[in-house]
Amino acid sequence: MKKLLFIIWTFSMGGGAEKVLAEILNGIDTQKYDVTILEYHKFDMKKEVIPPDIKVLPPIIVEYNGTNKMKLLINKLKVKFARVSVKYFPYIFRKLYIKDKYDVEIAFNYMIPTFLLSKQNNVKKIAWNHCELNDLDYNKEKSKLKKLKSYTNYKAQKKAFINCDEIVAISEKNYKSFCDVYPEMKYKSKIIYNGFDLDKIERMSYETVDLPTDKPLILSVGRMDANKNQKLILDAALLLKQKGYSFNLVFAGTGEDEHELKKYCNSIGMDNDVIWIGYVNNPYPYVKRADILAITSYNEGFPTVAIEALRLKAALISTDVAGIREITDNYKYCKVAEWNAVNYAEKIEEVLVNLNNLKHIELLEEAKRYVGKFTITNQLEKLYEMIK
Repeated sequence: MKKLLFIIWTFSMGGGAEKVLAEILNGIDTQKYDVTILEYHKFDMKKEVIPPDIKVLPPIIVEYNGTNKMKLLINKLKVKFARVSVKYFPYIFRKLYIKDKYDVEIAFNYMIPTFLLSKQNNVKKIAWNHCELNDLDYNKEKSKLKKLKSYTNYKAQKKAFINCDEIVAISEKNYKSFCDVYPEMKYKSKIIYNGFDLDKIERMSYETVDLPTDKPLILSVGRMDANKNQKLILDAALLLKQKGYSFNLVFAGTGEDEHELKKYCNSIGMDNDVIWIGYVNNPYPYVKRADILAITSYNEGFPTVAIEALRLKAALISTDVAGIREITDNYKYCKVAEWNAVNYAEKIEEVLVNLNNLKHIELLEEAKRYVGKFTITNQLEKLYEMIK
């Protein structure tokens, strides 16, 4: 029986990469593979459901969620110290946290998970990237300090990628960003699209949720941080409100920008139009109820929520992040918006005025069938080919 180790930055925040890994773990043949997970940073926001025979190693960092200021400071310093030291001394972390030996090790994103991969030649190493690598292109940085930081990350990541036997990208844009930054390693890179249990998504979407039904519903799902860029949807919504449109804007998620977003929402007079539901373990009923699913991110690898939206027949409006072109059949099933409020509002308006249009309804049905090809079965077949 082959022994596999998956290393992921976090498996407890409810993000897209975590969902994808959970799908793989629930589908993998545990009669053939002895599977273990190492989570670098534990948050305890969401516990992914996985088979009981899959081992979970103790995490390297455990987030402190209390209110004690001294403990918060210690945790913050510990996180920063570990982030720097794991880049230069990964063997120390392996010695402390990875006691066993494995036939195959898979880093389930770039940077820290790849630093922790074995250096042994008899271990197959795979880097499975879920993000674009534009932040490692140090030549694009203007300030000397940012350029230096980006360069050191570029060098550390290059060293880790050289150590890998195969490098997986999850979308064409994700693949291109890798090839642009590390063209000399293009030969060992490939694309494997994320897979989903689409039937389970539909089953879970029938749960009852308490949302108003008197107005069109625009939904934003995801962690509230600078990259997810939720302020854009607030600005676009304000423009639509000023034009006389009536709707409910729902935010599902939490994160470091939550307080600032709520404060900003209040400052622009949108409180009566916005519903904050916080983090939810099962977002699918909300997606099913939504008329529009809004993605405003600057960067994504392969946005899981876009698949969920099209499967549950919510109209999709998204910035042109990695994966959107493939998920939507070359943008056929999506309104692609620019990163500015005026254009984003225009795309929302195009959907709102056509909600009851027969062509719009038929397109949603067609999109639902199209995303049926992104199955966990297809993804697992490609994984088995790599680790056989």
